[in-house]
Amino acid sequence: MTPRTSPLDSIHRPSPRTTIGALALGLLSLVAGTASAASSGFHVGLGFGAGHLDLSDQLESGLAAGGVTLDPDAGGGYLRAGYTFNPQLQLDLVFSGLDLETGDPDVAAAYGEARLEVLSQFRSEGAVRPYVAGSVGGAFLGIGPDDDDLHELEGSVASFGGGLDFEVSRRWTLGFDYRYGVTSFERKDIDLPLGEVELDGSATSHTWGARFDFNF
Repeated sequence: MTPRTSPLDSIHRPSPRTTIGALALGLLSLVAGTASAASSGFHVGLGFGAGHLDLSDQLESGLAAGGVTLDPDAGGGYLRAGYTFNPQLQLDLVFSGLDLETGDPDVAAAYGEARLEVLSQFRSEGAVRPYVAGSVGGAFLGIGPDDDDLHELEGSVASFGGGLDFEVSRRWTLGFDYRYGVTSFERKDIDLPLGEVELDGSATSHTWGARFDFNF
């Protein structure tokens, strides 16, 4: 007669093959979980670039009446912080600015934006990942005697664009970005070199740059 065995025997005395298989399965699960976690998380980025700001005729003529002419081409930078949920959904808070030239050493000017941006990558695999992005937020055009004393014209902005992300390492990403934005300013009286002028109008912007992201 065949001796009766208990199912508990296999639990208390597992074979080496079973033990190795269980350890391998656990290791694979850990690696898969780590890879999944690496595709999501917080990040911060810093970028530098340039831009072109086109003012509407109404806004440009108002500035000219106050004795101010802006050079549309400028250098600038941007800072972003956000969270990547998955390769198809990334949410960022972006702060960007352009240092505008007026041709007058006694007049400083700057353009800035604060936007909430949604970004989606085309590819979830590989080191090179193209993406598209869209955002909305607030903007300002500041003019004054120096950078610390700007009289600001405020408005709202919507932008869209795209770029390429290169995964340098698990922690670092190199990105190249382009954005096209449309800004609508609110009517406001601004003190300019030739006196107070009522300004109103809009602007379009083209900005591009390179950035480094640190992924937590």
